[in-house]
Formats: sequence, C-alpha cells, structure tokens
Amino acid sequence: MKYNVKMVAMMATITLTLAGCASSPSSSSAPSKVDSAAQSQLSAEINAVKISIDNASATLTSASDSQLDWFATDHVNKARQALDKAKGYYAEFSSDPSEANDNIGFFNSQTNMEAALENLSTFSAEISQAQAIREQALNTLEDAFANRKQLKEIGADTLYPTTYKQLDSDLKHLVDQVAGGKADAAIKAQPTLLGKQRGLEIKTAIKVYLSDAKEKLTRLELALVKNSAPQTLAQASAALMDAQAFIAVEPRATAKIKEKADSVMFAINHAEQVSIAVKKLRAMPPSADEGYILSFEKLLLAISNELGAVDSRDHRLSKQSELIVQFIRDSMKNEQAVQSAQQSLKATIVKQNNNLDILNKQIDTLNTKLADKSAYATSLQNQVANLITQLEIAKKSAQAKATTITTPTNAETEVTEKQAVNTLDKDSTPVPSSDTSSSTGETK
Repeated sequence: MKYNVKMVAMMATITLTLAGCASSPSSSSAPSKVDSAAQSQLSAEINAVKISIDNASATLTSASDSQLDWFATDHVNKARQALDKAKGYYAEFSSDPSEANDNIGFFNSQTNMEAALENLSTFSAEISQAQAIREQALNTLEDAFANRKQLKEIGADTLYPTTYKQLDSDLKHLVDQVAGGKADAAIKAQPTLLGKQRGLEIKTAIKVYLSDAKEKLTRLELALVKNSAPQTLAQASAALMDAQAFIAVEPRATAKIKEKADSVMFAINHAEQVSIAVKKLRAMPPSADEGYILSFEKLLLAISNELGAVDSRDHRLSKQSELIVQFIRDSMKNEQAVQSAQQSLKATIVKQNNNLDILNKQIDTLNTKLADKSAYATSLQNQVANLITQLEIAKKSAQAKATTITTPTNAETEVTEKQAVNTLDKDSTPVPSSDTSSSTGETK
C-alpha cells in the first residue's frame, strides 16, 4: 500500500482550514486522529523494512558459510547487489520517516519505500534460485562431490594443493553448466573428473600410509643392504608393492591399509637387522666362530630355563629350537585343556546355580500354596466347629420338643383313657351266662 506523507499533510491542512469556523471540540480533533493513524502505520512499515534487511543480511552471511556463492555465483552476486540497494533506500527514511514516500528521482515515480521493498523481493528471489541450483548440482554430480569430500578428509588439499585446486576448478565448471541449464553436458563430463579424483585419492593414501616405509627402503637400498641381506630386502620390497597395489584397488579400506603398512615396515626393519647381523658376522675372525655359536646356544638355554624345559644343548641348534617349540605347543595344549576344563566347570556351576534358582522359586511357590492351604484349612475348621455348634443346638431343641410330646397333660390323659375303654367295648366278645352274672356283679 502506498503512503504519501505530503498528500496526507496537505489533506490535513485543508481539513483544518475548512473546520476553522466550527466551535465543536469533536470536529476539531478528527484531523489529528487521522494524521496519528497514518504516522503509526508508516512507522510500522519502516520497522518491517528494517527487520527484512536484517534477516536478508543474516541469510547472505549463512550463504557464504555454506558456499552458496560457489554453486550459484551470479545469483548470489545479484542478491548482494539488491540488498545493498535496499539498504541505500532505507537509509533515506530510516532517520526521517517523511522521506519514505518521496520519489527516488525527478523522472521516477517510485518511492524510497517501494524501491526498498522491491529490492528485498529481488534478493529473496535470487537466493531461492541459488539454493535450487545448489540442490540440483549436488544431486546431479553426487559422485564427484563425494570424492571431493573424501579428498578433503584425507588431506589431499594439503599434500597436493595444486592438483586439488585444479580438480576443484573442474568440478566448478560442471556446477556452472548445471546452473546454466546444461545438466546433461555436466553428467557426460563427470566420469573424466571421477577418474582424476580417484587418482589423487590413491596418490594421497600411498603418501599418508606408506611414505615412511618408502623412504626407509630407499635408504637401505642406497646403503647396499642388498649385498648383505638380498632375500629379506626383496621380501620387504615385495610387501611394499603389494600394499601399493591394494591401495590402488581399495583406497578407502583404511583398516586393511594400515595393517599392510605395518607389515611393510616390519619387513623393512627385518631386512635392516639381518643386514647388520651379516655384516658383523663377516667382520669376525675365524677364531670367533665357536663363541658366536655358543652365544646362540646361551640364548636358547635361557629360553628353555624360563619355560621349564629340559636342557637340549646336546642337539644341534636347529633341533634345540624345534624342541623348544614342541615344548611350547605341548604346554599350550595342556593349558588349553585346563582352560577347557575350567570353562566346563564354570558352565556346570552356572547350570547348577540356575537349577538352584529354579528350585528356590518352586519352594517359594509351594510355601505360598501351603500358607494359602493352611489358611483355607483353618477356615474349614472354623466352619465345621460352627456347624457342630449349630448341630448341638438343634439336638437340644429336638430333645426339648420330644420331652414335651411324651409327657401329656391331665386332660389329655382322661381323653386317652376314655378312648381306650371305648375301644375295649367295641372289641369284646359275648361270654356264657353264668360268667355274665358274676362278671356283671364284679363290674357293679
């Protein structure tokens, strides 16, 4: 939205003139409210421009740290120029807000505020395009960037700075092709760059891991060690060639490369020691031959004594060493047998402990069940006691009722006797006359 401060001021002046004759306080205060609202809105716009410029500056700094200008140089340069212009237009009204809506020139109707906002918009567009180019380049040239990272990690930029910069320049050329819309051309040219990068990686790995060995081997060759220890020196040279060949195939197998480098240095040191021993032997007079042999026997005897083996000096030197080796092997077998027995015993103990744990858990479970059964039995005993008590009460009640039934009252006795007489009368049979009179008399 366009804000013209001068126009607002002119409108305010006309309004005040037209309202000069009015005496109403409310009509005289209306223009000041309008002017205050415009000033507040303008201040908000100016503050928003400042915040946008600060954010753009931070974005430009971050772009430099992430090498965005390396991927899309032209777009980042245009973004930087747009930001500088936005800062210049903002400077016109940062201290004097009335200049915000002034035209930027006599023949240009664009205001300082509009020019600042337009350049900020240009900045954002250029940065967004640069970021898109970077993502496209990283995806299109993924292998080349992976090699570049590896070269940086192993220090190729320090050991071979000239070659590294040349390869980086070649990569930049491919990135510029991607930025220029020629991604297909960049893809076709990438294999050549990959080959050069791999060559530098191999060269750097050999330098890092084998340089010390190569230097020492060269010194031994110059010292004519091949005259005194030709076989061991040849073995050292072969080990070095093998390590170099491995690096050429697997330049990133760091652990294996270190292992081979150690083997090479060991072989070189061995050749050096053999050469020294041969030179000493050649310098000795014939009379010292026996002492030389005895010195070896002394070493073998010391080893035998430390191991607890028998003295085998009655054998030739090679046999003495064989006996020592055999003793060590037998001892190792015995030790292994002891260790195996110990491990078996430990396993048995662990198994027994596990079984004990299981038994303890089972015992705990049984104790819990027994406790529950004991409580249940107690409850049953209480119930049985209650039933017995109730049964005793019932028996006493039944006996009381039986006593009452078997002991009739006087009235009941009389009725019973009458019923018995009547029953006899009904059931009696006739008797002879003589007996009848006497019987009648008795009855009377």
